[in-house]
Amino acid sequence: TTLGDNPKYFLQIKPASLLISIRESEEPIYVSILAKKTDCTYSHAIAILKRFQDMGIVDFERIGRVKLVRLTPMGIKVADSLVSFVNAFNMGQSIKPAKTSVTDEISARISEYESKIERVFKEEIEGKSPEELDVAVISRRLAPYKREIRKLKDSVREENILKELNRLEARIDEILRERDRLVGDLKTPRSSR
Repeated sequence: TTLGDNPKYFLQIKPASLLISIRESEEPIYVSILAKKTDCTYSHAIAILKRFQDMGIVDFERIGRVKLVRLTPMGIKVADSLVSFVNAFNMGQSIKPAKTSVTDEISARISEYESKIERVFKEEIEGKSPEELDVAVISRRLAPYKREIRKLKDSVREENILKELNRLEARIDEILRERDRLVGDLKTPRSSR
């Protein structure tokens, strides 16, 4: 499919909104965020983006289980032309970028992980005696967060985000040390009289 075959496609609301939103993000953006920003279902957004990919105006990238989309050089030209076209009708009021970025998404995920990690601590460790601890359950519940944090650390370069990820990883390690300490107390024989 070429662009020449589909000029009217870019005048439809959803394709135009998606293309403009990708351009405004200035960096790869999560498809789920893009769908939400443009009031589009995830599956409809994917269908439109696949068509854009066939036209050569977007590329997809995966980070873990999440899909990111970005404009190709040709996509940037098409999006800029579309933005100019839309701005011509807005009587001088240009489209303002809504700054939802990968960094915002990662920050939201960090907050979500932090609350879930603290929930594991409260439910599995806090206030429990060593006999009540289930080492395997604690490890199993924390392992996915540890993996996701490592994946994010490999994909992020922003210093403040890396600092937050390191802090969260340290909290998981602290919880695991507390678990081990409590379990160690159980295994350590009491001093004889």
